[in-house]
Amino acid sequence: MSTEEKVEKKSGKKRSTSVPGQAYGILVQEVRVLWHLMRARPGDVVAFEHVGDVSTRTADGQVISEEDKSGLAHNPIADRAVSLWKTLANWIDARREGSLPAASVYVLYVAQPYDGPIADELHRCTKTDDAIELVGRLRKHFASDLETNEVKKAVKVAAKKSGSASLGDESESDDETPAALVKQLRRVFANDDEVIASIVTYFSIEKGTASPVKEVRGEILAHVRDEHVDEVTESLLGWTKTQVMAQIEARRVVGIPFDEFREYRLVVYERVLGKLKEFPEHTLTPHRSEIEEHLEGSNFVRQLNVLELEDEMIEAYVKDFMRASSARTSWAALGYLNPRSIGPFVEELQDHWNQSALEVKTLHTDKTPIQRGVKLLLLCMTKEARIQTVRVPTYFSRGSFHEIANELKIGWHPDWKTLV
Repeated sequence: MSTEEKVEKKSGKKRSTSVPGQAYGILVQEVRVLWHLMRARPGDVVAFEHVGDVSTRTADGQVISEEDKSGLAHNPIADRAVSLWKTLANWIDARREGSLPAASVYVLYVAQPYDGPIADELHRCTKTDDAIELVGRLRKHFASDLETNEVKKAVKVAAKKSGSASLGDESESDDETPAALVKQLRRVFANDDEVIASIVTYFSIEKGTASPVKEVRGEILAHVRDEHVDEVTESLLGWTKTQVMAQIEARRVVGIPFDEFREYRLVVYERVLGKLKEFPEHTLTPHRSEIEEHLEGSNFVRQLNVLELEDEMIEAYVKDFMRASSARTSWAALGYLNPRSIGPFVEELQDHWNQSALEVKTLHTDKTPIQRGVKLLLLCMTKEARIQTVRVPTYFSRGSFHEIANELKIGWHPDWKTLV
């Protein structure tokens, strides 16, 4: 018996099979946020878990409320799928309560290419008269489910176990029992045909290809060459997730303006297409306490102290170190810097250090160890460096050398390994 089996047997509980589906469902929503941003227009705002799993408020005030279903566990748009009717019921409630304005658009996105006869018929119905007629037929179709005493009792039991859901609270682990289905059918058909029809006429289904990320890649492919799609997708999706997480942590409604996304996207396009000319200016005014902390405890400062440099020079290098670190984070957040390009950049700096160390060791044997260390430091501090063919500011290359020295991968004094 495996350890996991022993733990499950001891606890008497089995691991929930719905957890992967729930996790995938959240990931689908994040990818759909990016998909909507790719298709948005100036002035639009795309929201996460606001009036739907994903929603868009257009510049002219229209609201598009989208509910997302991963479809890993079951067909969420089957005729008797609880998730289909629960979604419709939630939209009706939200419309009645005013959280969704009149003439909102209702989209049910299914990540898998499922079919459902009733759902497809609802999707095709765009005229009010046709929608009212369809709702009447559906009311008759489910009449037996709604009227039996046995099911009514079961519905009451199910209602006690779970309260009414709000938009954005959907789960792929919805109870798919007959009682759960009837509960949602009763929520829908408790309304007049005209009310239900007002949702149906603005309702549509979008069926995915089983990979929401591939759908995003398809949007990106319209703007960049094949060889750049992976890098752009990774950058844009990473930025989107960061925006969502930051706003959730700030306890704010998660809304991403298209205009902000567009600025980031344009920078990423310039970067991957090799059109980026320079990195933006980055200023930093560190607190005195932060400088003192490095002066007292950082490895790269110990290395500089071995060279007996003046205090003003060491403090200037500390500021380079801090400014470069801050710039690296800022440029990545703005799209100017691909974090993956830092590795090759650091390797280039280390190679320069190796070559310079050999030069000093070979050509400056007449100098003292401290003089040789200072010479090696200056050879590195004056190097002009580039990232992805774009020249970086001198403070950035200097600060990056000090970061490598801080990790004790390089040093200045010939005996730095024993002195630091």
